[in-house]
Amino acid sequence: MRIGVLGAGISGLSIAKLLSPNHDVEVLEQNSFIGGIARTKNINGIAYHPIGGHCFNSKYPEVLDFVFKKVLPKENWHSVKRKAVIRFKNHIIPYPIEYSINEIFKFDNNLAIDIAKDFLSTNENSQPENLEEWFRVKFGNTLSDHYFIPYNHK
Repeated sequence: MRIGVLGAGISGLSIAKLLSPNHDVEVLEQNSFIGGIARTKNINGIAYHPIGGHCFNSKYPEVLDFVFKKVLPKENWHSVKRKAVIRFKNHIIPYPIEYSINEIFKFDNNLAIDIAKDFLSTNENSQPENLEEWFRVKFGNTLSDHYFIPYNHK
């Protein structure tokens, strides 16, 4: 079977690679470069994201192995060491916030304790019906009320 994949971003390249052993696959990309929204440009030695901060990363070794061994070798990627921070309660803390409880504790120990208690009592087995419910299921009410919901309410 002939299959056309629209877009040479990480998703398009990945599905093309998965389908290629059993199908005739052609990737169609409107630009003269690959990478989609995860593409970076090197400007004066600094990584610049022309479309926004859409980078490829995964905490799952099997995903990284697939992408770097099957889709595009790691040496062909523009690798950037990520050091992201956020402003929370007028303090700069490391991103992601759910791993920054120690930093929150330094300026508001009661809030940090409430976040940790909530986080430890979450029930990820429930089925959230919207983004707010997902935040509450995943991170608890305290972190949802103080960070995720205000940040995403636009």
